[in-house]
Amino acid sequence: MFHQVEVIGWLGKDPEIKYFDNGQSMVIMNVVADKYKSGQKQPVWFTAVAYDRAAKIALEMCRKGTLVWISGELMPDENGSPKVFIKGDGTPAADYEILVKRILVLTPKSKEENREDEFEEIF
Repeated sequence: MFHQVEVIGWLGKDPEIKYFDNGQSMVIMNVVADKYKSGQKQPVWFTAVAYDRAAKIALEMCRKGTLVWISGELMPDENGSPKVFIKGDGTPAADYEILVKRILVLTPKSKEENREDEFEEIF
């Protein structure tokens, strides 16, 4: 089976990088996309995980507030569901984790100009 998800959202904080003993690197990005229900804006958070080259490029080009398009696949728990946890205030929440295959940085390099040729694509 094959599935793909696409999310357009803003980075909620700077990407975090982790290195493994085997030399592989991983970048974790928190991405928020808004949905609207009954006229109210509700944020939906995703954890985007990128490896190796994509991880290094994402680390260089993405910062808190960067608008990105992410394409990849969901990484569910062992039951095929989003990862469920209890927040610090005691309320339940779910973590939608995405294994990043492609990233398109939608925030222009120069915020004064909004030119298509200034967008960067990360593989």
